[in-house]
Amino acid sequence: MLIIGSGSGETGSLVTMAQKAHKQGATLATLTIYPQHSIGQLAAVTIPIPGITAKSEDVSPKAATVQPTGSSFEQLSWLIYDSVVIRLKQLTGQSDAQIFSRHANLE
Repeated sequence: MLIIGSGSGETGSLVTMAQKAHKQGATLATLTIYPQHSIGQLAAVTIPIPGITAKSEDVSPKAATVQPTGSSFEQLSWLIYDSVVIRLKQLTGQSDAQIFSRHANLE
C-alpha cells in the first residue's frame, strides 16, 4: 500500500508516483482536500481532510485562519498518520524499526 498526502490532489511528482504505484498493482490511499482530483481518482481509499492550500479552489465555507496556507491540512494529516501507525503497531505487533523499514521505500 502506498499512502499519499496531497492537499490539492494534483501535485505533479505525487501524481506520477501514484500512477506508477497503480500500474504496478499497489493499493493506493490518499489524504486530500480534493478526493475528486487525479490522485483521488486512482486511490482505492480516500480520506478527505478539510483545509486550505495555495492551490485551493473556491470551496465554501473556508475557515478563517492566521496560519500560512497549507498548515491546517498538514497538521490534520500528521494526526491521522500518527493514529494509523499507532493502530497498525497494535494490530501487527511490529516495532518502530520494522514499520520504518518500509517508510518512503519508493525513493
